[in-house]
Amino acid sequence: MTYIKRLAALIIAFVLAAMLQLTAITASAEALAFISVPGSAERGESFEVKLSFDADTPIGLIETDLIFDDSVAAFTGGSASGSGGVIHVKEVSAQESLTLSVVLTFTAVAPGDLSFTLSNCRVSSPEGTPLAEPSASAAMVVLEDSSDDAENSDQPGEDQSSLSDKDENGIPYHGVLTSITVSAGELIPEFSPLIYDYVVKVDHDVEVFEVDAERRSEDDHIWYEGSKKLSETGTVRTIRVYDDNGHDNTYKIVVQRAPAPEESSESEETVSSEAETSSAAETAVVTTAADPADTSEEEITSEPASSRSSKASSSAAPSGMSELRRKLMPWLLVVLGVLVLALVIVITWIRNKSDRKRRRIKSSSGRK
Repeated sequence: MTYIKRLAALIIAFVLAAMLQLTAITASAEALAFISVPGSAERGESFEVKLSFDADTPIGLIETDLIFDDSVAAFTGGSASGSGGVIHVKEVSAQESLTLSVVLTFTAVAPGDLSFTLSNCRVSSPEGTPLAEPSASAAMVVLEDSSDDAENSDQPGEDQSSLSDKDENGIPYHGVLTSITVSAGELIPEFSPLIYDYVVKVDHDVEVFEVDAERRSEDDHIWYEGSKKLSETGTVRTIRVYDDNGHDNTYKIVVQRAPAPEESSESEETVSSEAETSSAAETAVVTTAADPADTSEEEITSEPASSRSSKASSSAAPSGMSELRRKLMPWLLVVLGVLVLALVIVITWIRNKSDRKRRRIKSSSGRK
């Protein structure tokens, strides 16, 4: 009898462990956040900042803090509250959707660089289950009023253009790209020199992902990171553009590869697994130009232990949870069902055995 009780306790423990594992995998989801801003705005001008969220499961609620410099811009409208350069945004999805956007209005109050950053960001499902805690940032510039510039241009003195390293739209002359070209899919959001985080969604049959970029200054250097070969779920590519005077920016592209069709054979899954293993080797391309008329390109393959390779691998890891969840979910449900059935059988058997024992005891007592 003691053995049967131990067996029942062991089955119960297995059932609880399977339920906990099922819950953990179900709650693991991927969500991304984006901030879209104009390249520049003049002092006194109103402009919009768009917060966009994209998840692989329906979004029910987003809640985040938006941090900005309130000496350069002031929050004037939208679904948010707060002051002092930190506003709290809370938005509930009106319908079941994989995307959710919030548009906020600001007014430029003083010239200067202006950045927006998400903090304490949480994305939840319609049932309230936490999906992810994404981050995002974007930058722009606030310019002087054009009427003030016209008055200053009439004043004799030093050339004003020589005092600034940005053009009339607030885009720096150094350390930025003018375009990014990808071999498959499209950049989300649309490319802007002052937006540094992008997502590209490609079909599952895309195995190689190429990236090319144009620098604004011929004196800048470009450094590409990340593998061209896509893993089963995608990869992360980064483009660093910098010069010798401290201008330095990095553009990140998260490539999301669509899952394989359900009818795919085991041999196709084996090939995809081998492609994922081979993607651990990181390829980088460096473009330098000491002479504007002469541009050279060199391809370098770095060791997997490099810091940049580790950073790219860790950034791409969360996207594998969706594929893991899809593969393990049916098996966990089967295991959970078998364990529950086994528990019911054991409990029924114990009860029947106890009833027979009680009947034998009563029968013996009656004969006596």
